[in-house]
Parts: sequence; structure tokens; C-alpha cells
Amino acid sequence: MTRTSLKYYGVMLDSARLTERHSFYFDLLPHLAKWGYNAIWWHFTDDQGCSLRFDTRPELASRGSFSKREMKEFISCAGDHGIEVIPELESFGHTGYITKLKQYHHLSEAIEGERFGAICPSNPATLEILADLIREVSELFTSEYIHAGFDEVNFGSCPRCSERLAKEKPWEVFAHHVETVRDIVAGNDKKMMMWGDHMCSEAELTHRIPKDIVICDWQYFDVDTSAVTYLLEEGFDVICCPALINAFKVIHPREQNLQNIKEFAKAAAACESAGVLGIMNTVWCPYRHLQGAVVHGIALGASLLRNAGLEPESFSEEFARDYFGVADADAVGRAMRYLYEVVPELLLVKSLVPLNRDEFEPLVPMEIRECERMGREGARILATLQANRTHVDRNISQYEDSIVTTEIVVGLAQNGEDIKRLFEIATMDDLLKGACREPRAQDLLRALADRTRSLHARASDRWNRTRFEDDPERDGRSHIYQYDASILHRLNEAARFFENLIPCAGT
Repeated sequence: MTRTSLKYYGVMLDSARLTERHSFYFDLLPHLAKWGYNAIWWHFTDDQGCSLRFDTRPELASRGSFSKREMKEFISCAGDHGIEVIPELESFGHTGYITKLKQYHHLSEAIEGERFGAICPSNPATLEILADLIREVSELFTSEYIHAGFDEVNFGSCPRCSERLAKEKPWEVFAHHVETVRDIVAGNDKKMMMWGDHMCSEAELTHRIPKDIVICDWQYFDVDTSAVTYLLEEGFDVICCPALINAFKVIHPREQNLQNIKEFAKAAAACESAGVLGIMNTVWCPYRHLQGAVVHGIALGASLLRNAGLEPESFSEEFARDYFGVADADAVGRAMRYLYEVVPELLLVKSLVPLNRDEFEPLVPMEIRECERMGREGARILATLQANRTHVDRNISQYEDSIVTTEIVVGLAQNGEDIKRLFEIATMDDLLKGACREPRAQDLLRALADRTRSLHARASDRWNRTRFEDDPERDGRSHIYQYDASILHRLNEAARFFENLIPCAGT
């Protein structure tokens, strides 16, 4: 077993997209330390919100955000557990937390056909805002680093940028903004980190920007080691960034996520002497899942990071015994570990709990077989978790999240069986027109609606325990990643969709 000794073994918590009740983060700290993490990347700004209240720009704060007093307490508590909190302040792309506000909307860069935009790098008002925010972040956070974002940027639509781009290349404008933000960060006695996706696709940018910026290289599918090597050879220190939860993953992490962590851990270990500072396990968009259901993955991720991708055979058993205190830790641990192999991919989820007509279609044979496997194996996992529930000594809420998550997987498999039978006796046209009067078809639609509504009620009960009631993003309805809506939102919309397909529904 190859153990690495990097500076940082971190986890990224995304409080910008959905902020949990603050006790969730505090309660997690001793466990993160015990599992082996020594850093948290605090992703507190993004298009959907800002989870910190600034003195200079208080209007940016989302509901449920941390006060500076609370954040200072969290940083101190993390430090007591040997954990450094590194803030991420988005400074170019993913800056909707600024530009969505009416008074700053003139700074928005939106490119037709592109999901992501930016804040205008050519307007002096942008730099005034960033200077205020960076100063406050520098004063509050004790880490020597500020992560400034810079991923998934699309810009050039405003008159100021259009005028510049007539004379400069896009990478030059991008590089100048990087340099400007870097100078602001350095002026506050901090060092800068940034995401590396634009660096790996634009060589000129890589050659231009200062080498004292630490590059966070994110790859969430197949890991290309040459990208890490390239950045190191260009003279940058690098943080390797796999993902426990990323786009196209809803409900729960999948086996592919664990494989991604393993591959990146091996890459980091291989390049350790060349300038890899650490590895960051990213956990994106908590609206995609019940938080308690990913705790096992966060713990397992820490083990994988430190052991260069090798998974100890006894890990899940030890986790179940230590974290939940169950007597039959072997059975519970195996059940939780096997769930990664059973949970469906987003494309199948969309077919089983469609948001609208565009996502509703007959299942292909491969999807039918996958639903049969989900139902069969999911039922076994669920039976194990339910049988051991009364023996859980601690962290019962997180255990319940795992049960409900598994119930959702089993319920979706049952939806698949009903959808298959439905299309055997009804046409798509008749269903969408509400013209299918076949009693069996109507029974199947009612079963789909009732089951999905019941799953929504179960998930909602769990969801409400950790989310702020007045958070507009609480139900996971994403205005930017509509395809990626939370399972709670999907269940609610799918139940309504199935109900509306029943002829004369509500009459």
C-alpha cells in the first residue's frame, strides 16, 4: 500500500449552492479530522448564492448565510481539529452571486448558447467589488491561500469587452484579469489558487500568468495524468481535484466517482516530488442528495486520498462500527459500499422520474435490465439497513438518510417496471394527450404517481431536517442546471407529471 505525504488532504464543501443548517458543518469537523482530512476548501460563492455576510457588500448574502462571527468560530473550531479552511471567492466565472442582483446586473457577461457566464473584467466597478470582498476574506480567514475560482468562464458580450476583444485575444483579457486579481490577493498578504481548466486548454494563458498561483486541476471522469505533468512542468504547484459528487450524479455517489478519486490519488502520489501540494475531494451541489447519505463517501474518500487509491477491505465495516455503532457492522458496511454500484446514472433517473414531457419516453432493453438489477440488489441493501436501524447508537439522522436514499433507488426501479408495462398497452401520443382510457394504463399511472409522491414525502422529511425553511434554493430547483435538479424536486415534479397524465385527473 503506497502512502503519500502531501501538504493537503482536503474536502471541498459547497455551501454556495445550498447552505445547510450551520450545526451540520460544525458537527462534521471532528469526523473529518479523524478520517484524515487536514483542509476544507470552503466554496461559499457561486452563481446560486453567497453563504457569507460581508460588511462592505451585505446585499450579496444568501438566506442562511454565515455571519462573520460564525465563520470566525468555524475557522477556529476547524483549527482546533488540525483543519485549515481555504476560502473560494469566485472572481470571474460563477459570479452570479454578484451579477444577478439588480444593482450589479450591468456587470453580467452572458453568451448566447453558453450555460455559464462571467462578471465583466473590463469594468472598473468589478475590481472595486472584488477588492472589497478579497480584503474582508483576507482579514477573516487564517489560511495563507484564497482560491479565486476562474473555471468555466464565458465572456465578451458587453460593449467594453467587445471593444477590447477587437484588439486583444480572449486569453489575453483572461490573463490580465487573473494578474489583476492575483495582485489584489497578494496586496492582502495572501497567495492565490485558481481552477485549471482554462490553463489546460490554452497554452498561451499558461505561459502568461504568474507561477506563484497554485493550480487546482479538476478532472471528474478519466484522469489524464499528462495534464498534471504539464502544469508542473510549466512551473506551477498543483492541487489534484477528483469528485465524490459531480454533474450527472444525483441521489448518491456512484462507483465511477470512487474510481475517479483512486485514479487521481495515484496521479498525485506519482507527481508528489514534482510539486503536487495536495488533493481535494470535491463534493458539489448538495441539492443533489441527502447529506447524510454521502458521509460514508466523504470518509472513504479521505482513506483513498492518503493510500494512493487503494481501498482497505475493512474500511466500510470499520466506518459502520465507529460512526453508527451498529453491532453487525460488516453487513451494514457492505450494504453501504454496494450502494455505489446500484444507484442509477442521471440519464436513467430522468426517464424514471421525468420533470416534463421531454424526459418521458419508453425504456430501452438495457434500461429495463438495469431497473431489474436496481430493484433486486437495492431491496437487499434496504433490508439490511432497515434490519439494523434499531441497533444504531449514534448519528441516527445520517443513517436514516441512507435508508431513504436506498428507498428512492428501489422506488425508481419499481417505476421502471411500471413504465415498461405502461408502454406495452398505451402509446406515447395517447398518454400525452390524456386520451388513454385503458383501465390498466390508468392504474399504472396512479401507481407511478402515488409511489413517486410517497418517495417525495419521505425525502422531504429528511431534507427539512438540515435545510433552512426560507432558503429559495432549498428544494434543489436549479435555474442554471435544470437537467441536474435535485432528487427532491424531481420526485415532486414527476409525481405531478404522472398525475396529469391520468385522464380526467382531479375531476
